[in-house]
Amino acid sequence: MKNKNRKINNGVKMSLLRIIQTVLCSIVIGLALSYSSLIGEEAAVLRYQQGGAPSPDTFDAFPRREKKASAEPYTYHVSIRHADPEAIKEALLSQYPTAEISLVSGTRSLLITATPLRYKRYLHLIKTLDVAVPLVKIELKIIEINSASLSQYQHVFSKLSQGFRANYDLETGELNPSEPFTLFLQKMSQEGKATILAKPVMMTKNRHEASIQVGDQVPYVTGTWVNQIKVDQVHFLTTGIQLTLRPDIKNNEDIEIELNADISTVKLWKEYGRSQYPVLSTRKTKTSVVIPKGETLVIAGLFEKTGSQILSKVPVLGDIPILGSFFQSNSNEGMTSDVIFMITPYF
Repeated sequence: MKNKNRKINNGVKMSLLRIIQTVLCSIVIGLALSYSSLIGEEAAVLRYQQGGAPSPDTFDAFPRREKKASAEPYTYHVSIRHADPEAIKEALLSQYPTAEISLVSGTRSLLITATPLRYKRYLHLIKTLDVAVPLVKIELKIIEINSASLSQYQHVFSKLSQGFRANYDLETGELNPSEPFTLFLQKMSQEGKATILAKPVMMTKNRHEASIQVGDQVPYVTGTWVNQIKVDQVHFLTTGIQLTLRPDIKNNEDIEIELNADISTVKLWKEYGRSQYPVLSTRKTKTSVVIPKGETLVIAGLFEKTGSQILSKVPVLGDIPILGSFFQSNSNEGMTSDVIFMITPYF
C-alpha cells in the first residue's frame, strides 16, 4: 500500500508541474505578443506622423530598418557662414547633378531637398567648403625719389618688363635684402631728396585681389554743335598708377603675390580744330613672386620728367616792348624722378 500511495503522489506532482509549466508558457507568450503589438502600434503612429499611412498588416518593431521611411525626402535649411552660397551650390551640383538645391533670396542659406542619407553626404561637402578664408595685410609705401640718387642701388634690382625693376631675382627666385635700401630711403627722406607719397595698409582675403590707384584726373574739353550752338563738355582722363595685388598663402612662411602694374602719363597734347586732346603713354607689367611673410618687395620703374623754365632779363631794358626780348634769356631745368613701391605682406 505504501508503494502504491507513493506512486499516486508522484503522479500528482508531475501533473501539477506540467500544469504550472503550461500556465507559465502561456503567460510568457501572451506578454510577448502584447509587447510586439504595442511596439508595432507606435511604429505605425511614427510613420503616420512622418507622412506615411499606417498599415495594420505590416507592424514593425524596428521602424528604423524600414526602407520606405529612410527613402522619404525632406527639405533642410542650411546656413552658409563663410563661403559664397552660390559657389557652394555650384560645387554640390557638380558633384551631385540630380541634387535639389535652391538659394534663399536675401540670405546666406540654401534649401536642400533630399533623403536623410543623401543630406548627410551633402552636409559633409558643405562643411568641407564652408571654411573661413585667412586675411592678408599688405603694407604699401609709395615713395618718389630722384633717379640720380637711386642709380647707386641699381645692383639690387632685376628687370621685369616695360622698364619695371624689382629686388627679386627671377632666375633663382630669391629676394634681395631690402634693409640697406630701406635705410637709404629713410636718409634721403630726411635730406629732402625723397618724398613719401602714400602709406596705405590694405586688407584682403587670401586669393582675392586688392588694388590702389594713385594719380590725377586730367581735364580736357570737347565741343559739340546743337542747333548751331556750340556746347562744350568737360571730360576727365585718369592718369597715374594702378596697382593690383593678389596674395596666395603657400605655407606658414611664404606667400605668392601676383602683381599687375599699370602706369599712364600724358605724353603730349594734340590740337584738333580749336580743342586740345591728351595723348597717353601707358606701360604695363605683370609678374608673380614668392616672398617670405614680413619681407619687403621693392618695385621701381615709374620715371617722370619734370622741368621748369627760368626767365632772366636786364632790369628796365628787359621790360621794353618788342626790344625787351633782346635783353632776356630763357633756360630750362629738368629732373627725372622715380616712384618706388615697397610691398610688405603679413598673414
